[in-house]
Amino acid sequence: MNKHEEHDFDMSLGRLEAFSDGVFSVAVTLLVLTIQVPHRAASATDLLQGLGGQWPYYLGYFTTFLTVGMVWISHHQMLRYFERVDETIQILNLLVLVFITLTPFTTGLLAEYIYPAGTGTDRVVVIVFGANWLLNGLVFGLMWSYAHRNHFLKPAIGEARIKSVTRGFTVSAVITIVGLFVALFNAQISLLIYLLIAFYHAAPVLRIFAKPQPRVKTPSP
Repeated sequence: MNKHEEHDFDMSLGRLEAFSDGVFSVAVTLLVLTIQVPHRAASATDLLQGLGGQWPYYLGYFTTFLTVGMVWISHHQMLRYFERVDETIQILNLLVLVFITLTPFTTGLLAEYIYPAGTGTDRVVVIVFGANWLLNGLVFGLMWSYAHRNHFLKPAIGEARIKSVTRGFTVSAVITIVGLFVALFNAQISLLIYLLIAFYHAAPVLRIFAKPQPRVKTPSP
C-alpha cells in the first residue's frame, strides 16, 4: 500500500505550481495598471508635474512588486520541500492566491490615499494594505504547518530546516502586526515597516548572490 492514501482531489505538484505561477504573473502585471498616464498636458512642464505628482503610485508599485516577487520565490522554495499535496493544501494555496490577486487593488488604494498625511484616510489604506499581507502570510504559514504535521514534506528535509522556515513565517507575521499597530498612529512609518518585510524575505535570495563563486581550474600547461 502507498505511504499516503490517494484521494480524488490529489494533483501533481507541477500542476499546482504552474497554476500558482500563472496567478502570480497576472497579479504583478496588473500592478502596473495602478500607475495612470497623466492627462493630456499642454506643455512639457505640465507633463513633468503630472508624472512627478504620481510618486505615491510609483512607491506603491515598486514596494508591492518587490514583496510579491519575494512571496513568489518563497512559494517556489516551499513547494520544493513538498513530496505531494492533497485537497487541503490545494484550498490553502488558493487562499494564498486570493490575497495575492488582491494586491493590485490594495496597492491602488494605498497610492490614492496615502498622501496627504494626517487626513485619516492614509492610516485606513495602510491598515487595509497590511491586513491583506498579514492574512496572506498566515495562510502561507498554515499551509506549511499542515504539510509538516501530515508528513507531506520530503523525508530528506531536516528538522532544523523545518524550524527555520517556520520561524521565518512567525517573524514575518509579527513584523506585519507591528506595522498594523504603528499604522494607527503613523501611516508612513508603517509603510516602511511593510517594506522591511520584503527585504526580510529577500535576504535568503541576496545571500545566494553573495556566495563566492567556485574557482575554475585551469589546465596545467
